[in-house]
Amino acid sequence: KELPLRAAASTAADIRRALVLQQELGVRMVLENPQQIGNLAPLVAAQKVAATFRMPVRFGQSNPGGENRLDKTPTPALDAAAAAARAGVVVGIGPTAEVPLRDYLMAVAIAVRHGLEPRLALRAIGADAAAILGVEQRVGTLAPGKDADFVVLSGEPLAVGTMVESTWIDGHRVFARHTDSDVLAV
Repeated sequence: KELPLRAAASTAADIRRALVLQQELGVRMVLENPQQIGNLAPLVAAQKVAATFRMPVRFGQSNPGGENRLDKTPTPALDAAAAAARAGVVVGIGPTAEVPLRDYLMAVAIAVRHGLEPRLALRAIGADAAAILGVEQRVGTLAPGKDADFVVLSGEPLAVGTMVESTWIDGHRVFARHTDSDVLAV
């Protein structure tokens, strides 16, 4: 009972079975990519089960669930994370396995575009993600005594024009953006 049980449960039926198992075993649980969580989100929240979502968008590639009726891949529910968060489920967000890490914030922005509140989206990749992994005493927020690599941004983290101004690792600035011009092009 030290680590949460992680259950791959994308369909509503799988989510229901996972919730029954969680109650029977009396353990903490994290649902992995519960795409059909919508109507079950209040029950998931009541059982204090967390959920992680892999934003099902692969940039520059075809995405599952199109108009091809022969394709049996379920249509991704881009609003699933928002539905879970609205019900009070602790949510973590990540890109699909094929998405390079440089596009991580874009996956988060897609969740915001589909209804996840921006402040909850940032928690989903910070404090709440650390809590789901059980490492919130060490990382997830900026606080004395915690490990904290961070970036300083020029604006809102999910805004299109926001630039990384500097990057800090282990208390040292390892990157600072410099420009040779005072001209601002819009």
